[in-house]
Amino acid sequence: MKVLIIEDSELIRDRLVELIRNYVDIKSIEQTSDSIDALESFNKFLPDIVILDIRIPGGNGFRILKEIKQTNKLVKVIILTDNYNEQYITAYVEFGADYFLDKSTEFKLIPEILQEINQNLLLAD
Repeated sequence: MKVLIIEDSELIRDRLVELIRNYVDIKSIEQTSDSIDALESFNKFLPDIVILDIRIPGGNGFRILKEIKQTNKLVKVIILTDNYNEQYITAYVEFGADYFLDKSTEFKLIPEILQEINQNLLLAD
């Protein structure tokens, strides 16, 4: 699996990379910190999974999610945010998010979710 992390915080990106590498069999991980680089990285890297923050410099997660899903409906998108509320969840699900996680309480669920996605991808092959 290939994972693209779109997150403005270098600390969070580093934590995600460490968490993913320790628990999940990943082929490669790409990172970006703003919306302009996010879409360019997505189109070059062609990830299976995107971990996306809502607040991204130069844009917002809604637009990025919409463009990602228009480009590839099969890519799995995990929204990871500290702005966790029902309105955001509803909106992101409507835009095609597959998972919506609260950074402060659900961060450690990411390896489990990636493992689940990996299993589903293997079954689909």
